[in-house]
Amino acid sequence: MRYIKQPAVKNIRMSEDVKKIIEKNGQLKYWKINNRVFADNLVLINSSMDKIIAETILYFYKDGICNCDEMVEKLELENPMNYGNVNAYKYKFKKFLTAVALGIVPAAKQRLLQDMVLEKYTLKTVNII
Repeated sequence: MRYIKQPAVKNIRMSEDVKKIIEKNGQLKYWKINNRVFADNLVLINSSMDKIIAETILYFYKDGICNCDEMVEKLELENPMNYGNVNAYKYKFKKFLTAVALGIVPAAKQRLLQDMVLEKYTLKTVNII
């Protein structure tokens, strides 16, 4: 197995890697958010918020989904957290976006939400070469 830790500025490369991993029946597994303060802030929104964000990032790279409404629809369809009421995703996602708008970020120097989250993930996968 190989670990990939890739900065968000290489979005095209990351997207290609994710597609190759999926084509070869590889597995992407969420590890953690490295920034402790941001992780703690996400828990204030919801204890599973980090995992929900990880799923949406995967949808971005795997399926090219970059619209929040489409992300929520996909979450409701796949129900990765196995919620009894899939409407919970819409509620939790709105709470997350509100928190981000009000300033909950991992570090003041990071500019985009995508940069904040993506460079903080470690993907565990099979060899893609």
